[in-house]
Parts: sequence; structure tokens; C-alpha cells
Amino acid sequence: ENPVALKFMCSRETFQREVKKRPALDKGSNYVVPIKATYSNIQAELEPYPNIRLQGSDLKYVIVMDAGPGYDLHDFISHQNVAGKNLFMVTLIAKDIALCLKYLNETCG
Repeated sequence: ENPVALKFMCSRETFQREVKKRPALDKGSNYVVPIKATYSNIQAELEPYPNIRLQGSDLKYVIVMDAGPGYDLHDFISHQNVAGKNLFMVTLIAKDIALCLKYLNETCG
């Protein structure tokens, strides 16, 4: 099985907007992770699992996506001795982030 990332949201409008827009954005994109599943009443979905408890009753909506390759950007920068030590890698990461933001800005408006 592949690990997943869970994006918890409290706003119904934000949740619906992301669920509606994300499929159009992820087609052929290296920047947008596709949605695997969505849940609009996570508390009800978790009732069969009493050992799982969420703190914060405002977290009602969940988007499920594939997780990355085992670490996130923060972990990579922190544990791979990149920050302050590898200017080339920092520049490459900054460029990739800028390209991602450019794509999202041009595609989403």
C-alpha cells in the first residue's frame, strides 16, 4: 500500500472549491497531487474506529492524497544538511517552488 497524506479542513466552501478545482489542475501537472478520496463528515466516518479521536471539532472535511517519497520539504531541508550548506540545492528548490506557484497562479488565477 502507498502512504497517504490527509488534509483536514474546517471550511465547507474551501473544501468544495478545492475538490472542484484540483482535478483540472492535476492533469499532466508535476505540481498538483491528485485527490484519492474525500470525506465531508469525518466524525461519522470515524465512528467505527473508537481509538481514533480528532481534537478540534471544526475539522469536518478531509482530502486524501498520495504522500510524497517518505519526507516533506521541511524534513528534506532539515535532515539532508541543505540549509546554509548547499547553495545549489537551495536555489534548485526555490526555483521549483517558484515554478509551482507560477503554474498555480496562471492556472487558478
